[in-house]
Amino acid sequence: MILEIIVLIFFLTLILLHILQDNVIEGATGTIEAKKYQDPGLSKDALYLATVNAANISYLKDQMELTEDAQGDLAAMEDDITALEDGLEAIADPDVAADVDLADDEEEDIEFEIDED
Repeated sequence: MILEIIVLIFFLTLILLHILQDNVIEGATGTIEAKKYQDPGLSKDALYLATVNAANISYLKDQMELTEDAQGDLAAMEDDITALEDGLEAIADPDVAADVDLADDEEEDIEFEIDED
């Protein structure tokens, strides 16, 4: 019974402290008036600059790998397009595909006579 009263008093105290406390955000040390950027001075820190440079180099390396992959894909597409063009030429003119000239490109003069009887 006494334990229950102690636990009840503890929780009531916590609730009252929560209600009565000011709204304080932990870690907020700045003021609202600071509107301009303030340089933290990291531009002179060699370790910070080395870390930023390493991150930039890693990013650029990834971008170069992406462009190399894209160039490989483009070359493969060009090969496919060339193969398709060759196939279309073979369909359009079978003589070109067989390297034979059957002279079907030459026009023949054929005269038709029409009898009007």
